[in-house]
Amino acid sequence: MKRVYKENGFTLVELSIVLMIIGLLLGGLFKGNQLFENANIKRLAADVEAIRTAHYSFLDRTGILPNQASIGQITSALASANSTTDYFGLLAGQGFISNQNPIPPKGLALAYEAYYIADQVAADANNAVIPGRNQLCITGVDGVIAQGLDFKFDNGDSTSGILQAETAIASPEDAYEEGTLVTICLEL
Repeated sequence: MKRVYKENGFTLVELSIVLMIIGLLLGGLFKGNQLFENANIKRLAADVEAIRTAHYSFLDRTGILPNQASIGQITSALASANSTTDYFGLLAGQGFISNQNPIPPKGLALAYEAYYIADQVAADANNAVIPGRNQLCITGVDGVIAQGLDFKFDNGDSTSGILQAETAIASPEDAYEEGTLVTICLEL
């Protein structure tokens, strides 16, 4: 009697097909994550652009900056203050933004603030970044989202240009790392 041995295992073709399927699934997961990041960047950028547009529309309509302390300088304001006479309250009062307490999209940032900061010492004390400029700051932004906004509005460098990251929270080298929460400020 002749014994027939059945070989167990997978052929090279079968292994290749399985590896290809695994590669496609992993590629889809990574691409999906990138799509979510891009959507979050676009949502926050749209909010920021709306506030920035409201700022310039207010200036155009009234001839002064919202909550102007002295010529060309706005007084500091936190968006959660619910005051009708601060920066965000005045923008809402003129109908440029929907309410006097704009809140960043959920999970993307903590708060909006508007500042004029004269020097670096005052900037460091107030979570502002760009001394000598009016600026819209967003606190609690993940480094990856912050970098995406920097590329959208500026040059992608956390320490230069019209959008910069707060370096008191993170060093300039890792300000745009995933999981690092930073404050970013956009010059108005």
